[in-house]
Formats: sequence, C-alpha cells, structure tokens
Amino acid sequence: MRFRWVPAISDSVLPFMIGIMEFMLIEALGPEHVSLWFILLATVFALMHWVSHQTMKRARKDPANAGFFKPRKPAVLRDFLRETMSIAGLVFAGLIVLISGSNGVVALLLLFGANALLGWQFYQTSIFWELSIAESPET
Repeated sequence: MRFRWVPAISDSVLPFMIGIMEFMLIEALGPEHVSLWFILLATVFALMHWVSHQTMKRARKDPANAGFFKPRKPAVLRDFLRETMSIAGLVFAGLIVLISGSNGVVALLLLFGANALLGWQFYQTSIFWELSIAESPET
C-alpha cells in the first residue's frame, strides 16, 4: 500500500482469488502432487504479477505518485522478461517432475530452486520498497 490509486472492483476480488490459490498450493503439498504444486505456484506468480502491474498503471495516473513515476517510463513488454522467465521456469519444473515420475531427488532440487526464486522475489520487493520510500515527497 505504498501508492495512491483509484481502486477497481478487481482490487477487491483478485486478492481473494490469490488466497484461494494459496489454499490450493497447501492442498497440493505432498510427494504425489509436486508437479501440480509447481504449476499452481507459477499461476500464483502470474496472477500476482498481473495484479501488481494493473495497480501500478492506475497509480501512475494519480498526481500524488508523481515523485516515483515521473523519472520512470511506462513498462513495456521486455520489462517483464525476468518475471515471464520465472513463471515459465516454474511451469517447466512442474513438467520435469511430471515426466520424471515424481522422482524425489529431481523434485527436491527443483524445490530448492523455487525457494531461491522466492528469496529473489523478496529481495526485489525490498529494493522496490526502498526506492519508493526514498523518492516519496513525504520523506
């Protein structure tokens, strides 16, 4: 909740969809559903990224956020390459586990990779937060 924007109905509905997907992720925990878990995680990443981008597009229109958005050009497709690769990598991991017959070693290595990806996402979020605080007119 760092920016101001005019909320849309999706701002109320989509967090519940993401929450339902998180419960689906919990339900898919277990060695027999590892491939499904990776695909669900990719879907959560995709949905959260899309929601975030839609929110930022609306936040860019509010003059109160000009301190953050003015020096930045609107995002273009190539700006989403890392996120697209992350999502594709998670889908690919799910397919690898499925093809390998839920091989425990393969699944474990891919789960370590998914945890590294989550850690990278946390790191990226902390950088974004620091930038948005530093460039805020209120600070």
